[in-house]
Amino acid sequence: MNLDKSEIKIALAQDWGKRIEQMQDEAKAESLRLEGAKGALKQAVKSFDSVRQFYQEQIDAETLSADTAKEIMQAINRCSGVCVSLQDYSEAGKNAKLAQSAAFDLVIGMFEKDFNAERVKLQSIATSIESGEIQPDSGGNVRPINPAAVDLAARRAVARARYALQEQFETEKPKRRNRKKSASAAGG
Repeated sequence: MNLDKSEIKIALAQDWGKRIEQMQDEAKAESLRLEGAKGALKQAVKSFDSVRQFYQEQIDAETLSADTAKEIMQAINRCSGVCVSLQDYSEAGKNAKLAQSAAFDLVIGMFEKDFNAERVKLQSIATSIESGEIQPDSGGNVRPINPAAVDLAARRAVARARYALQEQFETEKPKRRNRKKSASAAGG
């Protein structure tokens, strides 16, 4: 495991988590704005209903001509229809922003999970370093210090030295024997 990489992961999770929380707040604010727009449009539709009722009374009292009354009623119905369409649009937009906010909740949860996992790893590594179980190298990687492995390495080094000495002794031994044999053969 690399300590530097783990710290970078934690920093990225924090940074991205903050950015996504900001986007989530923006989505919630937008959903509230759209909810307010829906309420305002609902009030507008109600006011068009009262205007429609007023002009219907005028038509019934025959104070307006038929053509004028027809045009006024068409304009009121169009305006009311536009407000109903905008109200539906606001409802759909609000639902979309709420869904987006819920998706951001899931993403934030994933970042929190990764952040906490990396933080726990770093804490356990710090504890292991303090206890002497592992040791960081110059590259930021941590390697376990296994006492058995250290002992094994020391024993292997001693064994290699003995083997080298033994090999050196054996290669020198025949030379001595040969010298003695050749000296005794020459003298004898």
